[in-house]
Amino acid sequence: MTRESLLGVLRTLGAAAVLVMLTGCTGAPEGTGKRGELYIHLPGEVAAGLPFTLMVPDRRKVDVGDSSEDDYRFDHWDFAATRLEVSAPAGLDFAVEYRAPASNPNELSGYLLRARCDASPDGGHEVHLRVLSNSGSVRYEDAFDVSCVEPTGMRVSDATGAPVQLAGQRFFTGGGVSLAVQLLAGDRALQYEGLQLQDRKGILRQREPLDAFGTVLFELAAAGSTPELSYRGAVHPLPIEVVDDPDWTLELGAWQLGQSSFFHTLTPIARGSDGLPLGGLHACSWQLWFGPSRVETRSSCNLNESSGRPTRSCLSAHGRTACREDP
Repeated sequence: MTRESLLGVLRTLGAAAVLVMLTGCTGAPEGTGKRGELYIHLPGEVAAGLPFTLMVPDRRKVDVGDSSEDDYRFDHWDFAATRLEVSAPAGLDFAVEYRAPASNPNELSGYLLRARCDASPDGGHEVHLRVLSNSGSVRYEDAFDVSCVEPTGMRVSDATGAPVQLAGQRFFTGGGVSLAVQLLAGDRALQYEGLQLQDRKGILRQREPLDAFGTVLFELAAAGSTPELSYRGAVHPLPIEVVDDPDWTLELGAWQLGQSSFFHTLTPIARGSDGLPLGGLHACSWQLWFGPSRVETRSSCNLNESSGRPTRSCLSAHGRTACREDP
């Protein structure tokens, strides 16, 4: 078709034809596997000995331009009446779950694969996938690599992501501290789920398993200094001290105006018997009085109130209670 005749067709059909030509003609869907037949959420490098999950969805949003947010198309894979066959080397035993399309278009559907990365850490291991129809015919076939990597270190910070705020801090036994932990191989972040760290000194105890790039609460189980979090060969000392001080007291500071003038903040303080502040507050319960008949509760240790300051505030935490009056 010549340029002039193409322009004539577009003038006749109008702008709708342009939209169809940009987003409607998808052709074969573009996959991310080695053969390009399936869209696989590739796992990257996985920490050795830990579980991981990957998804093989049945649709994918593909950008087809950079001039507008509307320059995209949806690729679709037909998984109806199929099963997924997985062939993997020793140490990668995949469990497969099919998630049917939901009414919410934002929820992913397709095949979910879970395994523990117990394959030898000597390079990539190829995993083969075949989507088979009920009759046994191959509808799609593809492959991807999984690398099980031994962690060599970890990055640890407090829940705000600031490792410097941990240095030199003192905590009370029986309290808790939320930490963000990421396993590393060199300077590369690893993927994983269900990480359970051990403290070689028995000072910290992890409350629940941790996923990559997640945050978890550690109980301050015993007094001591510089706990050493470890997983296999990766060890990370924390520059903190946990003290056994049964006489620490709970205090409430003064109300402060937040970053926005609509918010007021109130921060509690755990003060040691030596007069110095201690960290570890985490199980907090507030009662707030806004006038004689309106009482509200909060569970966060630090208060951020947008409805004005209460006339009375009481905090209970770790067997202690502190109140303040603001008539």
